Amino acid sequence: MKKSKFTLIELPLERYHFNRDCKKSAHGQGKACCFTLIELLVVIAIIAILAAMLLPALSAARMRAKDSACKNTLKQMGVSTLLYCDDNKEWIPLANGSTNFAAYGWQYLIAPYMSGLQTKNATDDLLASRSHIFLCPGEPRPINYGSHKVGVDYKWSHYTINCYLSGKKSFAEKNAGKVRTLGEMEDASKAIYLLDNENTGENGIIYSSYASYRHSGNSRTDLAVIPKDSDMTNVLYIGGNVESRNYASIKAWNYLVVGFDYTKGANAP
Repeated sequence: MKKSKFTLIELPLERYHFNRDCKKSAHGQGKACCFTLIELLVVIAIIAILAAMLLPALSAARMRAKDSACKNTLKQMGVSTLLYCDDNKEWIPLANGSTNFAAYGWQYLIAPYMSGLQTKNATDDLLASRSHIFLCPGEPRPINYGSHKVGVDYKWSHYTINCYLSGKKSFAEKNAGKVRTLGEMEDASKAIYLLDNENTGENGIIYSSYASYRHSGNSRTDLAVIPKDSDMTNVLYIGGNVESRNYASIKAWNYLVVGFDYTKGANAP
């Protein structure tokens, strides 16, 4: 049997020229064959199809990574909160911050317990924490304490406190103006403490629709837009556990008061 002079790789190249317009090379040695327009379009189409298949997977991977980083941040805030409670007779941080530093909110109270933060004064703590601690990697809008614009950036934090758990005196709902101790919790693992924040000008909420559901790609600029039932937010419970919840599971207003008696507690200062 006569052996073929072609290898497995060379055979297709020699057999399928498709009548390419071959010209002498620039050096006059042999011929250089060019691809036809149709062949180039086919290659481009294949690349486009592969890219379309890979990009959603890459986007989902990035979203999962941001979600994981957000949960780790919440866990760190949970540990810092429990340390604060240990030093303050089990009182849960007040949403307003304190009588002397009401403008800085709960972030000021737990900032000294966060890794790498200083405690010289409230402004230093806020500026230091704003740089890395209270930022959610899934939220593209920055924190701009000096010149906040509603819907454009955040005045306080990418996270918000449940004011039914830890009161804010300025809210009209009287039961959102109470403060409590850890000892008053009926089930600390179910009492919502912090959530992703969508109310960019506030550091506390009493409506679950005001939480951000950014971990499903929904970062709203208008709070009047109601989240979809499947939209996800990350939640930190006062017991220190963290989980993702969809809007359907927490949209009933009374879910924000699960785990404690929201009618009891001391009035916020």
